[in-house]
Amino acid sequence: MDETEEALQQEIADLLEYWTTYSLPARLVKPNAWNEKRYSPKVIARMQLIIGLSRHAHEAARAIRLLIAQGMIVQAVPLVRVAFECSIYAVHLMQGKDDHGVQAFLYEAVRTRLATQNVARKSPSAAIRAAAGTFSVGDKDQFSGSFDNMKNFGEICKDIDFPDIDAYLIYRALCNYSHAALSVVDLYLESPDDVEKLPGIREEPRVPLDAIFLLHTTAQSLVWCARAFSYMSESKEHRQLMRDSAKRLGTDSELKLNERYWLRHAKKSREVKAAAAAKAKTEAGAQAAATV
Repeated sequence: MDETEEALQQEIADLLEYWTTYSLPARLVKPNAWNEKRYSPKVIARMQLIIGLSRHAHEAARAIRLLIAQGMIVQAVPLVRVAFECSIYAVHLMQGKDDHGVQAFLYEAVRTRLATQNVARKSPSAAIRAAAGTFSVGDKDQFSGSFDNMKNFGEICKDIDFPDIDAYLIYRALCNYSHAALSVVDLYLESPDDVEKLPGIREEPRVPLDAIFLLHTTAQSLVWCARAFSYMSESKEHRQLMRDSAKRLGTDSELKLNERYWLRHAKKSREVKAAAAAKAKTEAGAQAAATV
């Protein structure tokens, strides 16, 4: 593929059109690879998370196309970060073992909401304090015990095999211009010749990441999350379109969890079984002693 800005804009436009066509199938199914025989609440939650994350990545891409077409490249960066992050989480949730991923995701969601609620309760605004108790939070302990941790995006990236890219480095580069940081300030100032003088103010912000990089990252993100979604829609046509797009982009259409992930799960599973066996042995001993 000739990776010009025009070609990548068209690729994203095509991916968005595919999504419009295939994202609302007559039915969605639980992937066979999931070790669940029924549609339990956690299976439903897992499916909902993948749908929502994939949808948000595509909605972000619509705005990214418009912003970059108007030359607003700096303004598009936070949205590229969102699309990339949503896609990687969707992949991890789809490929993960049992319900560990959804447990970890929901645990982090409840933990964050509880923290927000606690802050609201300390607000100087009486209205906010009164509303704090109405926040939808829940009990995070019901989601504890997962072998995964969704709090640290770097750890999520380390669990996945990526085709010739450092996913977390891309994420960090995008984050640099998505928060109130020194790197953002530097976009608007000229470096002074004399350190004791005020820096000059630029009429237009410096462009830290070029449009082609941002568009390519966005297109990859759409391929990856749509491919994950296709496990539930069972659309062979959508799946093939993602393979074709990935080939043009020079990437893989489907990301997989790596050996690091599976070794961690195997180790933690052994630890849990050993702890359960030790507890059972202790309880049996205590029961035997009580009957003497």
